[in-house]
Amino acid sequence: MNIRPFRLLSATEINHLAPRVQALKQSLSEHGEIETIELSQTTSAALAEPCLLFYSENYLLAAISKQNMPAFQKWLLNNKDEHEIYQKVSEQVITKALKAFFNVSELIIKAGHHPEDWFYRGSPCLEIHLKLRSNDFNLYINPQWINQQALPLQEKKLNLAKLSDCLGNERIELNLQFTGFELSLQELAELNEGDVIELDHSITMPLILTINNKPLSPATLGSKQQMKAIKLRGNHV
Repeated sequence: MNIRPFRLLSATEINHLAPRVQALKQSLSEHGEIETIELSQTTSAALAEPCLLFYSENYLLAAISKQNMPAFQKWLLNNKDEHEIYQKVSEQVITKALKAFFNVSELIIKAGHHPEDWFYRGSPCLEIHLKLRSNDFNLYINPQWINQQALPLQEKKLNLAKLSDCLGNERIELNLQFTGFELSLQELAELNEGDVIELDHSITMPLILTINNKPLSPATLGSKQQMKAIKLRGNHV
């Protein structure tokens, strides 16, 4: 089963391939001036049929649209003549440059179809874009190969602080609750200052210490150093 790699390449990972791009550029520069050369991740390609496919030991490494070749030939030989000899010379120059890029001794060119399985969301396929005398020329690199060459993924080591260290000085509000009781609206409206309300909470029943309206512990009222206090009667209720 051929598993497609998914990877978002960082600028650092793309720059990791800079020496290979430089080798390709140096090889091509022997034949003419290259205005710009750029390397970027792509999930779509303008690869019209048919294509030139470059293999090393039956492993597909790169692809170029044949429609892109006249621009290269114009740059290389200053003509777009479709004579077979000119096409062969152009292919040989590209092959030599790709050998330098991939650092392989042999590359075989085959005519073929657009490798659609290279282009999908999350694909690490790379496009090498060259500007040759104002003409655009694009090469596409197998995402499987890119994934093998890219820097290994590293786990981010996070220096996590203890929760107690982060929240140790935070202030929280605690409340004591009686057992709930009910009043009618009429009784509520007739309440006055000084009225005594009889609760449903037994005098022997502990109060409930709460945090954010959630029970924390039973507690009883008391005093300490002339201040009202509560005494916890157990763990969480």
